Amino acid sequence: LSNGLTCASCPDWSSAAPNSTDLSNCSCLSGFYGLPSLQLECKHCGDNTKSSEGMNSQNTSCSCAVGYYASSFRGCKKCPTNSSTAADLNSVNSSLADCRCNRGFFGNPGAYDGHTKAC
Repeated sequence: LSNGLTCASCPDWSSAAPNSTDLSNCSCLSGFYGLPSLQLECKHCGDNTKSSEGMNSQNTSCSCAVGYYASSFRGCKKCPTNSSTAADLNSVNSSLADCRCNRGFFGNPGAYDGHTKAC
């Protein structure tokens, strides 16, 4: 970033394209959310999550990777053994019930209690 005299860096966990001239050009890196241009720091989406690089202002722009479901606003948990999710899931609006048994297995991973076999 340039103020006409010197170049300044974008805030932590954000970046701007070459030849950018203003703080408004800074956006959070992949895996982070916030709006550095409005002085909202970029925060990590959480474990086993991702987000696309860009203007991700809220944690709802973070998603759980395939095979994971939301366990809280700060990360995603792996589906039980022999189960997965069909696609990336919103890290705020998903749950264990989104896990399904893999091909060749049967059961209900959504009812998994940590002791019985889910699939």
